[in-house]
This record gives sequence, structure tokens and C-alpha cells, in this order.
Amino acid sequence: MKFLASAGCIAGVLLVSSSLCPAVAQDFSAAAPKPPFPVIFVSGKGVDNAGCGTQVKPCRTFKFAVTQTSANGEIKALDPADYGPVTITKSISLTGFDGAGIDSTPAGGTAITINANASDTINIRNLILDGAKIAGTGIILNSGGALSIVHCTVRNFTVNGGILLAPIGTTSTVLISDVFISNDGHFGIGGVGPASVTVRRAYVTGNATGILHAFNNFTLADSLVTNNSGDGISVTRGGFLLVHSIITRNNTGIVIGMPADSDGNNFIDGNTTNLIGTLNKVGTQ
Repeated sequence: MKFLASAGCIAGVLLVSSSLCPAVAQDFSAAAPKPPFPVIFVSGKGVDNAGCGTQVKPCRTFKFAVTQTSANGEIKALDPADYGPVTITKSISLTGFDGAGIDSTPAGGTAITINANASDTINIRNLILDGAKIAGTGIILNSGGALSIVHCTVRNFTVNGGILLAPIGTTSTVLISDVFISNDGHFGIGGVGPASVTVRRAYVTGNATGILHAFNNFTLADSLVTNNSGDGISVTRGGFLLVHSIITRNNTGIVIGMPADSDGNNFIDGNTTNLIGTLNKVGTQ
């Protein structure tokens, strides 16, 4: 779009034709800035090299793609493939594709490691992380301001387990939603440290411990915790709230070592032992 820029034309009037005031007409569209938060694409058919990242010329791995995007950027998978383990140190979004994920994590290793700053936000969407019973951890949060994990599968990690939250310093805010967490060695979701954690619509099954709470606060809502060989839920710190969830067919349904609340509409039954400790019933408002 061109605008008038001389005394010979009326300032602010939109030019209909470039024939008007041709000597001073300026084409501002040609100088339009590039998007500040670029999207970098990856594909199973991509190649990691300088300049990759477009839909026509995608990168191959998450690890390389992270180096090609700025903070607050996004990495998008174009097709189902194994995109390899990655370490995240800045605000970024990883967006998968049906069948896309990480299943080549080395023995004892971690699929996604987050070492970000307290002001950074990390979003992980639509990925399948499979440890193949040799990798150690699916996702580990060592530091970062906010983390969301949505529509993901995390399975078959043998050391720490599926999702390990162990932030240091500033409190991290974590949302985990619409996830399938299964067959992980130590726990499905757990950890310790300054974190405010909300888990919604999670299916947590076949782990040693389903959920381990040792955070500032933890809310579990609309979820199923079942068939875990040890505790379905282990509460070792206060600030735990259970909402509209089913805890069944675990060795012990819930082990409570610190004050924990239930809004009263949960199903806790069918475990070898349903409850150890006191679960305080709180009324819905």
C-alpha cells in the first residue's frame, strides 16, 4: 500500500494509482518486518543444515530446529517421524503431528530436557514420547517459568519415569492436560520442588507409582489413575486437591503423608488398599 509524501499531494490520502506523485510515492509493504517469532518446520524427510525450517525445506530433528528459531518461536512437525531428543533453554512451542514424537532416546537418557529461565514459557503439544524400556525420563523440567503439556503420550521410561518436575528457584506453573502416561519405571507424573501443578484429563496406568506429589500445590481433576503396581497417588507435601477422578486397581489407591483435600465426587475403590491417611472432604461451591 502506498501513501502520499509530498506537498504536491494531499497528506494522508491513499493513492489509487502509482501515477500520482510518482517521484515521492513510498511502498511501505516492501519493508514489512519479518515475523518476530518464526515457525520452524521439521519432517522425517527433512535435512538438518543452515537455512532449513521452511515447509519446502524442513529440518530433520528437534535438536537442530531449536537452533534455527528465536525465543518465543514454534517448531512444527509436518509428518509422523522420530525427531530425536532435545534440550530447551528458551521460550518455545513444540507442536507435533499424529504419530510424531521421540522414540530414539539413548539408554538412561531424557527425551525432552527443559533448562529455561524463570520468565520462559514452554508448550509441548501432540507428541508421542516412547522410551522403549531403555530411556530414563520422558520430560524433565529443571527450570522454567511456565510449562504446558497437552495431548501427549509418555510411555516406557525406566529411571525417573514419564514426567519429572524438579524446578529449582522460582516457582514454575505447570499444566498437564489430555495425556496418556503409561508403563514408566519410577512414576508417571511426579517430582519435587517449587511448582504449582494442575493435571486434567490424564490417564495414568501401569507405572510403579502413578502420581507423586511433593510440590507447592497439585490439583488432579477428571482423571483416571489405575493399574499402577505401587501407589496410585503418593502425597508427601500439602496443597493436594483431588477433583472428579477415579483411583482404582492400584496396589494402594492413595497414600497421604500430608494434608490433602477431596471435593467429594471422586471414586476411590477396587485397590488392594484404598486409602492410607486422611483425605479431607471439601464442599463444592
